[in-house]
Amino acid sequence: DYLLKDRLRRLPTAIENALYERSLREEKKRAEDELRQSELRYRTLVEVSPDAIVVHDQGVLLFVNPATVELMGASSADELIGRNVLDFVHPDYRERVVERIGAIQRGADQIPPMEEKLIRVDGQILDVEIVGGPMIQQGKRYSQLVVRDITARKRRERELRAIAALSEALRLSESAEGIVHVLLQQARYLLDALAAMLFLKNPVTGEMKGIAGLGLWDDVSAM
Repeated sequence: DYLLKDRLRRLPTAIENALYERSLREEKKRAEDELRQSELRYRTLVEVSPDAIVVHDQGVLLFVNPATVELMGASSADELIGRNVLDFVHPDYRERVVERIGAIQRGADQIPPMEEKLIRVDGQILDVEIVGGPMIQQGKRYSQLVVRDITARKRRERELRAIAALSEALRLSESAEGIVHVLLQQARYLLDALAAMLFLKNPVTGEMKGIAGLGLWDDVSAM
């Protein structure tokens, strides 16, 4: 009788504990399900993003999305993963990129947008804008970058500046030589070239003759 009463007295507590433990299990499962769904949504967004997205560990590439593979002219993600990001950074920007990698590792929450040049697998140079921040996984700090191709925009900007410069030269120049000089300057600027040369074609013979050069030709004005 005494044992039965004691068990009955303890029963509500046992039921309460069992319900509490069940609630904890259900809450844990719900949190895990939500985390899996969140990771799935994030991965889906990254996979379909038109912008290149990469994750690296102190410069070593760990993840690239399909847009990165296309942007860099790679045949697959495997061609990029494991390589150092500096392999693809134009020499003029490597020092600044190293500083930004260090900033993330030192605890920066975000690195501001920066325009720089990247070198594709095939050697082609791209103008890009990059913004980044940390990604924390299992207590470890990684860097995540979003890379946007702005090559076309930068080309349009250069073209507009060249047109403006040529228009000003036509308005102010008092000689054909002055106009030609500005023309060669802007052609070199637009093409990011070391030198430029102007040729004229003889409409009768089809012969091409160089009449002026700028750059490697030490400003040749007559040829």
